Amino acid sequence: MARMVAPLTELKIKRAKPKEKLYKLFDGNGLYLEIKPNGKKTWRVKYRFNNKEKTYTIGEYPIIPLTQARGITQEVKNKVLQGIDPVQDRKEKQIKQELLNKKLFKNIVDEFLELKKSEWSEKYYQKQLRRLEIYILPFLKDRPIDLIKKGEIVNVIKNVRNIVTPTTKKSNKAEVTKRIYIILKQIYQFALHNDYVDIDIVAKIDINNLMPKQEEVKHFDAIMNLEELRKLYKDILNYPSISK
Repeated sequence: MARMVAPLTELKIKRAKPKEKLYKLFDGNGLYLEIKPNGKKTWRVKYRFNNKEKTYTIGEYPIIPLTQARGITQEVKNKVLQGIDPVQDRKEKQIKQELLNKKLFKNIVDEFLELKKSEWSEKYYQKQLRRLEIYILPFLKDRPIDLIKKGEIVNVIKNVRNIVTPTTKKSNKAEVTKRIYIILKQIYQFALHNDYVDIDIVAKIDINNLMPKQEEVKHFDAIMNLEELRKLYKDILNYPSISK
């Protein structure tokens, strides 16, 4: 028969002082508070999975109070009942989150720039960084690069003509649009070759269909016929002068 344990209270926990050796205060249901000689107090849960005793670390007290520790303990027990190992489940989630963070567009850009820093001049590097900060990163930085849709990239490219800052208001928007497209293409090629994406979606975009039209320069029609040119010259010579 399992030994009955008196539940912990906040007062008892606060009064618990460190000793020469590590010791534990048990709350029941596998939950206990581990107190180290340096005074650090850590919540842990004992559970059995596949006939093996395991320990799940919840976190430190008082960051995690008693009531919250009990709630997390119940979540751990529920996972065990579902056939899920809580420790292994947390490890897998951490790995997925780390991979997700690594695939954030802003982190891919950081890696890309770190590579290019040794290839580009400082002046060109700063120019490209500025373009990224103005035209691209505000719209894509927190998106996982492998989840970004082609339409999002198209919108970023189209939006170049609408962005006006003291340093961009006199820019040739057609030229800037083309350069932003090139930067995006370079970033996606980098991501593709480093297995961050499976498809280069920028390569599927026809920049010519997104470039702002430049104002047409009108020219006078040229006189192509030599006879017409001779006639015009003759008419000028024969034009009556105005005499006083």
